[in-house]
Amino acid sequence: RSSGAVRLTGDAATILTATDPDGSVRDLTRLVEWASLDPGVAAVSARGQVVPRADGAATIVARRGSVEARATVRVERMGQPAP
Repeated sequence: RSSGAVRLTGDAATILTATDPDGSVRDLTRLVEWASLDPGVAAVSARGQVVPRADGAATIVARRGSVEARATVRVERMGQPAP
């Protein structure tokens, strides 16, 4: 399922969690397969770290078996110095 849009300014990392029926939250970041649908804008490592490459929007996909989650990241101001 989609988690909505995420805005990246500079370097960032993603964390994927799941909420169990009892309300407990589990970190699934390292248990899924990661992919970027536009690695020229934002690449993603096997560990889920998103690395901005250029201004624009990219969809990041986390997949395990038949379950998939997507989030759109927007990269901005890559040509400007970091604060």
